[in-house]
Amino acid sequence: MAQCHDMSTSIQILDFRALLVSTEFWAALAGAFAGAICAFILGALAQWRSSVNAKRSAGNSAIMALAEMYSEAKAIHDSIFVSQRAELLKLLGREPRFYEYRAVMDTPKEPPALDVDRLAYLADSHDPDILVRIVVAKNLFAGMLKVAAVHERLCIELQSRLAKADPTAQRPMTRQELSLSVGMDVMLQLESTVQNMQSILSELTVWLLRLTDELREVLLYRFPSRSFVRFIPQDRGKPSEAKSYALRPARWRRTVRFIRRNLDKAFGPRWPS
Repeated sequence: MAQCHDMSTSIQILDFRALLVSTEFWAALAGAFAGAICAFILGALAQWRSSVNAKRSAGNSAIMALAEMYSEAKAIHDSIFVSQRAELLKLLGREPRFYEYRAVMDTPKEPPALDVDRLAYLADSHDPDILVRIVVAKNLFAGMLKVAAVHERLCIELQSRLAKADPTAQRPMTRQELSLSVGMDVMLQLESTVQNMQSILSELTVWLLRLTDELREVLLYRFPSRSFVRFIPQDRGKPSEAKSYALRPARWRRTVRFIRRNLDKAFGPRWPS
């Protein structure tokens, strides 16, 4: 029995030594190891690409939100302090007084969706203060919307009290008579509101426009191989007369589109979209 056990042990040792010197064994082991390494690298690349795409999407969404804030603030500013001022100057022959400005109706109640948490990766950029400026701009825009809502409410209250004090509205009133008719509380609140709106809007439009360019520059340095939306603050006029700022698509995209269009013509729209 002991002799048989010794013989089986020696055979196992010989088999193990033969396995170690076998080229097939090492080739299979190397192949399995290489496959595992490739799978790990491909998984890491896919995860990295997904993360970069998500960050790029968050950056473009932030630029669009800031551009929307700029457009809304510019529209309110121009409606009150540019268009109305020009009309009143022409009509009255003097600078309009604060109670002569009409309110902008149907202003947004909340600022556009801007999730700053999705931009937290910019804390590691060359300009981490961009996050602070975005938060301040968002809060300042929200404050401007509240001031605009107060202005709308005060204008409605002013018109309501004027209608009760002078239903015919045929006799022009001085500021003192107007204050006595509608109340000093409304007049003082309205004056303060108009002054705040004029101050906030003039600074906010300039700041938001600069901030969109600064954010885009930070994103381009953070992801130099990616492209990002660029906001062009130009008057596009009527929608039917709007200018196009699109770039010519890349050659390979035009080639693929040409092939796809011809396949649809030849075989019908049965090809997958």
